[in-house]
Amino acid sequence: MKATLWPATLAALVAVACGDVEEAGEPGSTPTPATTSAGAPSDDPAGSGWLAVDHESGSATIEILAGDGGENDGWNFNGHAYGDVTVVVPLAHDVTINFSNDDPVNRHSLAVLAPPNRGFPIAFDRVDPAFDGAMTSMATSATESTARGESESITFHVDRTGSFALVCLVPAHAATGMWIGFEVSEDDWGVR
Repeated sequence: MKATLWPATLAALVAVACGDVEEAGEPGSTPTPATTSAGAPSDDPAGSGWLAVDHESGSATIEILAGDGGENDGWNFNGHAYGDVTVVVPLAHDVTINFSNDDPVNRHSLAVLAPPNRGFPIAFDRVDPAFDGAMTSMATSATESTARGESESITFHVDRTGSFALVCLVPAHAATGMWIGFEVSEDDWGVR
């Protein structure tokens, strides 16, 4: 077995042995189907590695990196923009998003909002996150939101199903594509 495969294999064995913790792939990896506790397949074509769900504790953890490569001139989440990927979490779970910024130039933020009807505004006058606590600090500020090398974690409870968006609220970022889908489902989870 190659040394590079050993940590992933060990992690998978530990997750299976320890209970109902499941992860949905690794960034850039060949996608493999994830399964929910009921054994139903969960589509993960992004091969994300961003999402881990623990059904026993009722929690989900999402890893988001802003400015991950050159997609959309660095205005992206985990290399995705313009809603080209959707993170699906299970209903009635506490969701923690570990947010980091790797953009060498710009500050970024993250919030869960209702999806846009006609696109996002250039600047947000008023922000109402879809769930209490579902927004990083100083989210609308181009000078005080998360800088390169900084991280922030937010935790919120998803108490209703529906389609939403993970959005950067720094002026002009969401309007020029810095958003991806976020969905709450009764019976599915994954990244698609």
